[in-house]
Amino acid sequence: MNPNWLSEARVSCLNLCSMTLPELLVNAGDLEKLHDNASNPNSEELAVKWVEFPTDFVFGVPTAATQIKGSAKIQEKDQRISDHSNMFIAIHSFSIPWMRSLPNGTLSGGINQEAIDHYNLIDELIKNGITPYVTISHFDSPQTLQDKYGGPLHHSFVDDFKDYSEMCFKTIGDIFKNWITMNELFIISTFGYVLGFAAPGRCSLHTKFVCTSGNSSTEPYIVSHNLLLACTTVVKLYKEKFQANQGGQIGIRLVEPLVYGDYPKSMRDLVKDRLPSFTNEEKNLVKGSFDFIGINYYTSIYAKTPYRELVSCPFVSKVCRNIDFMKKNYQSPKIYITENGINDAKKDTRIEFKILFGICDGYTTRFGLYYIDSKDNLKRIPKDSAKWPSKFLKGEV
Repeated sequence: MNPNWLSEARVSCLNLCSMTLPELLVNAGDLEKLHDNASNPNSEELAVKWVEFPTDFVFGVPTAATQIKGSAKIQEKDQRISDHSNMFIAIHSFSIPWMRSLPNGTLSGGINQEAIDHYNLIDELIKNGITPYVTISHFDSPQTLQDKYGGPLHHSFVDDFKDYSEMCFKTIGDIFKNWITMNELFIISTFGYVLGFAAPGRCSLHTKFVCTSGNSSTEPYIVSHNLLLACTTVVKLYKEKFQANQGGQIGIRLVEPLVYGDYPKSMRDLVKDRLPSFTNEEKNLVKGSFDFIGINYYTSIYAKTPYRELVSCPFVSKVCRNIDFMKKNYQSPKIYITENGINDAKKDTRIEFKILFGICDGYTTRFGLYYIDSKDNLKRIPKDSAKWPSKFLKGEV
């Protein structure tokens, strides 16, 4: 491939992302400030120094409540803030567990004040120079709402999510200034309602080994539509009632309707009447309802001839193309890379790439900078990759 096919801004982006950082949060407009320091922009051996980044460029690590907090009724131990500060990380992104905060899923069922008070710990993060970024819901839609009316299949979900979010803004909005409404709407609708191997396990393959109910042709679009309305309703709520006094920002991880107020024409033409439509009021609600866009990126896959043969693409260059595509096609929004990572059991590869999903391990795949020993009182053991961020941010590598 011709190394000159990229613009200067894209080459800078490629250099930036090829450095493979532990969670980067980036304003797309800042990419042009970086300069090319390598002869081959497609090389995955590009070297970038900390001093080459804009002074306001921010690095962080994420976790999710569903992956680290365990049972909704068991109070977890305090997280070791030193794990973050020792790495010189400036941001910690995490989620609030819906069912722990509202045990019945709704305000009418009462608030678990102990769960809310737990987030006073965030003061310690802030004292250590770490800024919290909070996802309101990360794959933890309450089972009570699923049993009551089908969860996000029903429009009632919009109101319940709004109530839960408002409770969050009222109780802890004074310390949290950076909000993300919901994690990966696409994954919820696709894995939960098309393929059926994630909650709530609905799809058209009605067998005891796959799904017992569901419709993969219609339900994913209904769910996505209601989730989008839920998120944008919460953004409107925050901007109208809380943003001015609390001084925060709020973002969403779903793009086309947010920028242009409707689904892409190609999608409308293909899905036709299976795709719910927006009313004019809803279009106005959805359009422009974000302060930033979050990108979760792990890989790219392109189809090539023959039709069903797939080829995976290099991780590094494609995340940069994603950013550049967003900039060009969606009016250059503020972009945060809220998740990225490579899971590889080979120790050397883990050290080489240094892009990790979070500060701790996930369920089975060992993403993360720290190993959690479940057989030894959840002892936290720093991996070799945990030592790299502080060295990089101190200019030692």
